[in-house]
Amino acid sequence: MRTPADIGLFHLSAVDGARRGCLAQIRNVSTSVKQLRDTDDPEALHNLRVALRRLRVILRAYGAWLNTGDKIPRSLGRLRRTTNGARNAEAASGWLRSPRPGLAPRERPGVEWLIGQWEQRQVRARRRAQKRVPAAWARIEERLLARLGSRGPAPWAVGFAQATGVQIHRYADALERALIELRSAPDDPQAHRVRLRVKSVRYLLEPFAGPLEGGAGVLAGLSAFQDQLGELQDSHVLAERLRAMTRKATGRHGLRVIESVLADAPLAQLRRTLRDDPLPGLMAMAQQSVVRHRTAWVVLHARSIDQDAALLESVRASARRLATCGTAPLRAVQTADLE
Repeated sequence: MRTPADIGLFHLSAVDGARRGCLAQIRNVSTSVKQLRDTDDPEALHNLRVALRRLRVILRAYGAWLNTGDKIPRSLGRLRRTTNGARNAEAASGWLRSPRPGLAPRERPGVEWLIGQWEQRQVRARRRAQKRVPAAWARIEERLLARLGSRGPAPWAVGFAQATGVQIHRYADALERALIELRSAPDDPQAHRVRLRVKSVRYLLEPFAGPLEGGAGVLAGLSAFQDQLGELQDSHVLAERLRAMTRKATGRHGLRVIESVLADAPLAQLRRTLRDDPLPGLMAMAQQSVVRHRTAWVVLHARSIDQDAALLESVRASARRLATCGTAPLRAVQTADLE
């Protein structure tokens, strides 16, 4: 039977393992940037965002070994935020286009208008990303490769698995603190912070999860929790945008009605204009959005403290297995420099 010590990653030093992971994500980002720039592939944006976040997690977790500094991760964060608008529009359009058999005829004009607005927003945001991302990434990539190429001697003689175990412990502690804050003061921004910490832990564990005992189960638990939190975030973003869009829609429709009256339009034309009122459809989508958001919170609140504790313990158990892989015990590699 194969054991973790038989797997290649477990034989790498922290520097070499972190460098290998970093270079792999640099290639993934470059591929996704080219895909976004040159094609209309709907997966390009998602692939880019995932690759950017994975690269940023690597740089933050293994920065002490990579010697890449703090500025590059911040630049990656800014670059990723330039794609937020396109991603949010994509998620909203997908939800709005889902089947709604109970929709009344008078609600359809508003729903169709709303879908059109989100699709236009998605196109504009994607074009902005296609214009800005390639040049910004080229500058970051150049700086990052230069820092990786100027790497000095490894500061600690630590294995990649051991270093990863220590970092997962740290990230699990941060996740636990975020969960405590969420339970004491539940709100959407804090739930989003929890989601980001769940992602970070998952990305660090993933390379080792296959050969690691129980690793696949831990990843499944993290992914399921991340999906719950993602539903909450998507419904929150949509509800916030609905406010601004409703002001725009009702203002335009009201003006059309008044202009028809002032122009002494025929009664039949005025009735058609009134039937095109987007407000009933916007109200229907607002109500469904509220139900969606509340349901997401109900699902989240249904998680017991014991469930969170079990997930954290499974993460920490995986971290301990990694950190004690080989000959160095966990405490031997938990230095103040990593705090």
